[in-house]
Amino acid sequence: LPAITEKASQLFSKITHGRYSNIQIATDDFITVDRDGLCVDLNTLSGGEKDLACLCIRIAISTRIAALAGRNNMGFLALDEVFGSQDEGRREALLSALHTISKDFSTPQDFGSGEFLLQCIQ
Repeated sequence: LPAITEKASQLFSKITHGRYSNIQIATDDFITVDRDGLCVDLNTLSGGEKDLACLCIRIAISTRIAALAGRNNMGFLALDEVFGSQDEGRREALLSALHTISKDFSTPQDFGSGEFLLQCIQ
């Protein structure tokens, strides 16, 4: 669990430009993050921020599974509607973070926000 929370925290901090950090998974249904230096329950964040934190955790879990399997690259990461709840600034930061981790997942796919991705590529 420490490797997963560390990776998720790094990604979440990067995407939120340092506002959020230190994701901690206390129990199956209790997750905390540091917001502006204070430890808060994940449920106190906005819907988009919660979605983003959960996405960071899912990416960290996938990265950890690949590492435990002895692989440097999972090869494929399927995402569904990850941009829909994010404002424009967070979308750009998330896209940048996904680009950064593209070495871990050679083919990230978002099946729900193709229109946004096409706009970014053009």
